[in-house]
Amino acid sequence: DLGNNGVTIGAINDTTALVVWAGMSKGLKWGQISGSGWIPGTQELQVYAKRLHIRPHPHSGSWLGVAAGNIVNLTQFTASGWSEIDTLRCAYPGPAVNYDVDSPNLSRDSAPRPVVAWGWQSGTFGVCVCFPTDSGYGLAENIPDAVNGVLPSVAVDENGDTWLSWWRYGETVHWKHTYVAATASDLSAQGTVASRPLSWKRTQPAPGGWWAEMRTC
Repeated sequence: DLGNNGVTIGAINDTTALVVWAGMSKGLKWGQISGSGWIPGTQELQVYAKRLHIRPHPHSGSWLGVAAGNIVNLTQFTASGWSEIDTLRCAYPGPAVNYDVDSPNLSRDSAPRPVVAWGWQSGTFGVCVCFPTDSGYGLAENIPDAVNGVLPSVAVDENGDTWLSWWRYGETVHWKHTYVAATASDLSAQGTVASRPLSWKRTQPAPGGWWAEMRTC
């Protein structure tokens, strides 16, 4: 079968790898390389694909991101097979029907769900990034700095901050990253030395941010 819409591979363990490919007319095909043998996949993936990317799950299995039309489809492969497909959408700067998604990229980090980035084109080019939550994915952000950006790559560091790089068409490589800009205020300490609850306010929401408590004697 042809793989003229993309091919991707991800290691499952030291003797097995997952291979997924896409043809223009036949959709997704997949199988596993086990030692020197080939095990064809039997579960059908009814998804039209234009480029795809595998990211190993930090505990077991793999994530697969597939560009399809103006969305990215995300599914997880485990010993039980492929999970239900999650559809990721973006806050494009215009009607979403006019956008063609390409080059999805999934972060490789210890989090159970990857950050997903992809490029789009609609007369011009751009980049979207979709951040996971405990319950799944919301609407992806269109990155204003990535006008005419293509081929994005995304990574997450040990502090949970996301790093994004892309190639600006006709120019060079650009990058940016997230950080927590919120600060603490109105600190209050009550109770006794043995049991003293602390409370404070944040100047703005900071989902995924963490806070350290320090004290002196």
